[in-house]
Amino acid sequence: MTYFERPIHKEMYAKDLTLSKTNPRFPHPVKSEKEAILTFFQLKKVGPKKIEQIIQDIFETKVVLEDFIVLKENERYVVYDGNRRLTALKLFLGNNSEIIKDKYKRTYELIKTLKEEYNISTIPLSVKVYTDKNSMANHVLKIHSGQQGGVGQIPWDSNEKDSFKARHLNQPLSLGNKIYKKLQNSPDLKDLYNKIKNEAYTTTFDRIFSFLDIRTRIFKLEYGRHVDVDNEIHFNKICEMIEFFIAKNANVGDVYTKQKAISFFESIDPIEDINDNIKSKTFETTKVITKKTDIQGTNANSGRNLDDNTSKTNNSTVNGHDIGTSITGSNTNIGTTISIGRNPGGRPRKKPSEYNSLIEAYYFKNKFRKNDRINGIMDEIKHLQYKDFGLSVNFLIRSLLETYAYEYVKVFSSLEKDNPNRLKGLTVKNFSDKELSEKYFDYIANHIGKLENGKYSTIGKQILTYFNKNNNIAITQKLNHYVHIPDFIPTSTENLETWSVVYKILHAMDNIIESYTGQDY
Repeated sequence: MTYFERPIHKEMYAKDLTLSKTNPRFPHPVKSEKEAILTFFQLKKVGPKKIEQIIQDIFETKVVLEDFIVLKENERYVVYDGNRRLTALKLFLGNNSEIIKDKYKRTYELIKTLKEEYNISTIPLSVKVYTDKNSMANHVLKIHSGQQGGVGQIPWDSNEKDSFKARHLNQPLSLGNKIYKKLQNSPDLKDLYNKIKNEAYTTTFDRIFSFLDIRTRIFKLEYGRHVDVDNEIHFNKICEMIEFFIAKNANVGDVYTKQKAISFFESIDPIEDINDNIKSKTFETTKVITKKTDIQGTNANSGRNLDDNTSKTNNSTVNGHDIGTSITGSNTNIGTTISIGRNPGGRPRKKPSEYNSLIEAYYFKNKFRKNDRINGIMDEIKHLQYKDFGLSVNFLIRSLLETYAYEYVKVFSSLEKDNPNRLKGLTVKNFSDKELSEKYFDYIANHIGKLENGKYSTIGKQILTYFNKNNNIAITQKLNHYVHIPDFIPTSTENLETWSVVYKILHAMDNIIESYTGQDY
């Protein structure tokens, strides 16, 4: 039996550690730490973007979680596991960042900006120190050799990761995980659960039930509405579709794209539309009430105008128009109020899809008027018929998100360092280096959720949901799809659904920017 040395645990700093010159990631051994740093930047598996991600993560959390595995060689502490992390930290030491200044200017500027606020190379590090080379190698190999029949780490699947996040980080479960949980807790569906419990279908279910055509045709949902596992009718249809999926011995490849999913489930009938009966009854009720009122909406018996006591407690649809009906008391001659959904001008409100302008479909008017680009884009969106100019509208929505993000960053990243509302990590200088999804998901979402004691926490959560790159319904995923793939043009339905989400986020950001730009910092 082979016995290995137990490592000594130490607290050390980046300045105390030495980068390995024989890192197995390197195509050949290097001669200096400088060369090691530059080699990491040149590697396709690593590169500047991944180093930047490590820097930002350490900067935001102010901690390096994983231990460094070190071999003490001739009074030097050489790192054999943790070299990427150490590279990120070393760049904050002295003038080390000058090494990358010319060739990797974006990373250099990021380091320069962050270092003014906090030098991450001063963070204490947890280090496991070996003096025996074989013992060190045994440890490092176990970390990097996968499951090893159970000896190594067994990665969590998406279902397990999602469950952990929900339990410990209060993040909502994905739809796929909710389906698994509900099936697991439904005794009468035990057979169906047993068929899928050992299959990694979580993200596949997320994909299937997020496609717009599946939601509108099969679940008869309006734009922006999503499948709800707590709705009994929805859940029954979900189970039917899963049974169909299993019976066909299908996999994610069969439903990976929108068109494949539509084709695969084309034989699945839509849910019964119980709203038809509701609409019919509402219409009959409306006709009865109308007989007791004159054209002006005045109660014939009481002589009181119904608009004087309007209520919107129950919204329904009659002849394509939104109405709100509230009946108080058993006698419809007295105390009867009707609220008909109307535009500001007094006309009945139509369905969003019946308007030709996105601004009219989901109303939003910017109060912040100091950015000419925002004003111009809003004017174009208002006057452009989105059903005829799908690609142009798509570009405009994306541009509006970018411009509002820029204004938001300009306002909050420029605050004094001791201001609790200051935005950290994302500045005007490095703004163009980030993807749109990064700007919203990694920076704006958390910042906006904490403003004014959580006043905008709901918007923050919406941003986390709709700008998550791993989410099949991510807004940026939809917008970028048509920017980068020339063979497709977004449909009017897709643009309307995108705007139904975006306008709420922009409305909140507009209010915040308008409010804060009027303050004296």
